[in-house]
Amino acid sequence: MKFTLVIQSSPVNTEGSLTALRFAEALIANNQQIYRVFLTSDGVLNTSALTQMPQGENNLPELWHKFAKDNHIEIVACISAALKRGVINSAEANRYQKESSNMFDDTVLAGLGEYVDALKESDRVVCFGV
Repeated sequence: MKFTLVIQSSPVNTEGSLTALRFAEALIANNQQIYRVFLTSDGVLNTSALTQMPQGENNLPELWHKFAKDNHIEIVACISAALKRGVINSAEANRYQKESSNMFDDTVLAGLGEYVDALKESDRVVCFGV
């Protein structure tokens, strides 16, 4: 079965992002396919490479990045949600003349077209967060 995960929750304010990660790990462990992870609303904060959690707490952006890289899963962040929350890649930093970027390099910034594509291509869509 092919899944798309939609994450709307921040890595620091709720358990939604951690629950989504554990669900994604269980899917892979059970030989299911993840077509795409789509981040929107505060979920885009899961792509910030500058997040540093206190000692002993899960650094969810790093955990998501490693999970996606290890399992060859595409993580797409909604561009409008990301821009509003100050999460940008190097291309957007150049476009808006910002001094730096803070998004993991392999995260894709895209619009709702990628979300619609995921809906079409997936057997199941599971949402986490608000």
